[in-house]
Amino acid sequence: MPSREQFQVLTSGRANTYEFLSRIYGAELDAELMRRMKSITFEIDSGPHDIREGYRLWTEYLASSAEDSLSALAVDYARIFIGTAKKSETSAYPYESVYTSETGLMKQEAWDDICDLYRREGFARNCTLPEPEDHIAAEFQYLSFLCRKSLQAQDRGDTSGTVECLIKQKDFQYSHLLNWIPDLCSDILGTANEDFYKGLALITRGFLELDTQCVSDLILSFSEENGFPAPSVRNILAK
Repeated sequence: MPSREQFQVLTSGRANTYEFLSRIYGAELDAELMRRMKSITFEIDSGPHDIREGYRLWTEYLASSAEDSLSALAVDYARIFIGTAKKSETSAYPYESVYTSETGLMKQEAWDDICDLYRREGFARNCTLPEPEDHIAAEFQYLSFLCRKSLQAQDRGDTSGTVECLIKQKDFQYSHLLNWIPDLCSDILGTANEDFYKGLALITRGFLELDTQCVSDLILSFSEENGFPAPSVRNILAK
């Protein structure tokens, strides 16, 4: 089991990454966010291939970007993510319902499930995101929320509560995120003109794969260390 400090650093980093991705998917880049991103040194020499390649695209794009880059990014953002409420062959609409419903329309069964889940967990979305609850930015906000809940449980010394929060994260990843976001990322790669958004798709796909394994490892580690029933834990991890 990771130490308290290790768990805090890891989980805070996961929460921050989900929040960061949520911001980029939630709206066009502005000058302040681009300035902040230009000051970041992205790790391009280690880690999963998709993340390394995505960071490479970001690094090169940001290094060569000029004042008019924001306009080009805004045009590409609108072309990729904003349009009719039904999926087409040349779109990457960032709503779970569009990808998982038979009709390819917004606010279908997945949206109902997400709304119910947010209510049960007491999750309030960032009010600056005027999008349906199954928008990728809202779902990433929710994962960040669950990460911070697990940090609060750990601070209280509540190991069972920590594991419960981790299981909720795993359930959400498998019941929702993995059902559609890899396909969304593929569509972004096939639709985007700007390398910035191609990099975003690669980073998202790589991070989600990495984080899903991370949560499973954390559940198993906490459970084995604290004597939770191995069969029940392994059944959860086998989903």
